[in-house]
Amino acid sequence: MEQNPEIVKSRIQSLSDVELKKVLVKRLSYQSMAVDFAVEEAISRGIISHRDEVDQLFPAEEEAGFSLFPMPNNQEGAERMLDSLVRILYILGVIPLVYGVLNLSDSGTISSMLPMFFGAAWIFIAFKIGRDHKAKLVNVLGVFLSLEVLYLFLEIIKISAMKMVDWAILISVVSLTTYLLMYMWRIVKRLAI
Repeated sequence: MEQNPEIVKSRIQSLSDVELKKVLVKRLSYQSMAVDFAVEEAISRGIISHRDEVDQLFPAEEEAGFSLFPMPNNQEGAERMLDSLVRILYILGVIPLVYGVLNLSDSGTISSMLPMFFGAAWIFIAFKIGRDHKAKLVNVLGVFLSLEVLYLFLEIIKISAMKMVDWAILISVVSLTTYLLMYMWRIVKRLAI
């Protein structure tokens, strides 16, 4: 997305010297217009004397390649990413909780308490992960996910009218949740350092 040159220029001018130097080092990650403004600003501040010095004084860092688990560049970014992932976990915890409440009101059986327990425990553990940043808690959610999948499979066997689309949705949700947990585990491990 191309931005207004005046806005980009004013943002570059508002950077501290340290931030400006970071832009020069990570220039491969920025639009060429922003890099040009950063070089001009570095020259005007006396950080460099001419354009040719940029490559000598600030070797460009290679752009990061594709990664299944991209990591934020700093601690604050990792914490913000973890907070976002925890919010997704809250939503995933509400699903079995609501399912259990609806089943309890329909059937009134104790078996509907199991999804409610899973949902409530999932939300509580997600809260603890966001607060304590412990990788062991992510592992506990992995065990919970396995138990929930087993429960769903046993419930689905009772329903003979499962369509291919139903299976695809179930497999997609479980796969995405597994990915989310692995990603969280990596972020929590990074925050522990």
